[in-house]
Amino acid sequence: MNGEIIHQVRGAVKEGDTVLGVIDWDFRYRYMRVHTAGHILHDVLMTLYPDLIPIKGGHGKKAFIEYTGEIDVSKKEDIEKLVNEYVQKDLPVITKFATFDELKQECQFVPYTLPKNKPLRMIKIGEFVGMPDGGVQVASTKEIGKIWIANIVSENGVVTVRYGVADK
Repeated sequence: MNGEIIHQVRGAVKEGDTVLGVIDWDFRYRYMRVHTAGHILHDVLMTLYPDLIPIKGGHGKKAFIEYTGEIDVSKKEDIEKLVNEYVQKDLPVITKFATFDELKQECQFVPYTLPKNKPLRMIKIGEFVGMPDGGVQVASTKEIGKIWIANIVSENGVVTVRYGVADK
């Protein structure tokens, strides 16, 4: 929360104790698929609507991406079809560390609020432009499965795209 890494433990833990960490792999892998789905959806949207300006996104249970600009909401099914065509191309999903200056060279949008004094992570899917990102991703778009777009809402110059991934 707020940039902190939080781990839940059972029982009392004190400095110097050894603990065993267990990852809920099914939960994590679904989150990885949804998160990468948001990135490929973003890449396709930026190709179709290059004037969009990303505002924010959330890749949890109610996944969304939000932009300043306009998307033709009547094109929802066409966008969904196109994004799934890219998913099936089995594009590599590359994550790497970069400096702030490297991000500025390789990415179209770099939030000015990112730290300038430490390595940062970026994601690059296939030939799409890179993007700053610190989350967990799948290795290939084909791992995502099918992406569905719940809705596209455009109000007052802000467009929100809600999406998800089909269970495998």
